[in-house]
Amino acid sequence: MFMIETVITANLSSYIFIQMNKYEIMFYNALLVLFPVLLLAYGTGDMERAYQYDGWSNPFFILNFFLSCIMAFLLIYFTTLVTQLTSPLTLAVIGCIKNIIVTYGGMFIGGDYVYSLVNFIGINVSVAASLAYSYLKYKQQMSKK
Repeated sequence: MFMIETVITANLSSYIFIQMNKYEIMFYNALLVLFPVLLLAYGTGDMERAYQYDGWSNPFFILNFFLSCIMAFLLIYFTTLVTQLTSPLTLAVIGCIKNIIVTYGGMFIGGDYVYSLVNFIGINVSVAASLAYSYLKYKQQMSKK
């Protein structure tokens, strides 16, 4: 589901962010994502499991659920705002840096990372590829200007 939302946000942000304000982008993004997500949730049985969840009567769960909805809205709002004020490339580079911090931070802070040489090499190759991709996209954009 996140991948569908990411692809649609990137497409909307890349092609029409100049012609639309941030609220229109958010509205059309939500509208385009709604039906595929509902179909996916229904097809995988997640919709039925959500209806049958026992926590709906727990006020603490309801509070946390609505707080997560508000935080999701704010995340989408600020992602759209950053894309509108700068460029999709800036958002991609910031996302790359965030992923690197989360990856290495999780290795040391989380406590559930089990070190193995193959895993460690794989993570470092992934991080290097992410940095190289961001650098090449940056250079490509700078050469167009």
